[in-house]
Amino acid sequence: MIRSTPLIILTYAIVVILLGYMGYSNAQSLISLIIAGIFGLFIILMLGLAAYHRKDWLYYPIAAAVLALLGFFAYRFSSTKNFMPGVMSIFSFLVLILTVIKALSHREE
Repeated sequence: MIRSTPLIILTYAIVVILLGYMGYSNAQSLISLIIAGIFGLFIILMLGLAAYHRKDWLYYPIAAAVLALLGFFAYRFSSTKNFMPGVMSIFSFLVLILTVIKALSHREE
């Protein structure tokens, strides 16, 4: 499970970016596109740095970004009761748990 964590996080970041684009194309929400792009690219950048430098502590900024997105999606779900923010809240929670586990794991060097 720990070995597949980077792939799951990468998938999450891509989904966040795609949802930002969907928000822009459906509701003309430029802020949705910008914020999703910033968060998604930040997660991808930190993930790449963590893989390149082989440092598990680089997963903490990823966890912080996922936690912020979890708060946003949970707020949107509680206020609108729409399906997609609910699904993304659950996905964000699972990714947050995996990210924290990965950050706390110590590799033998």
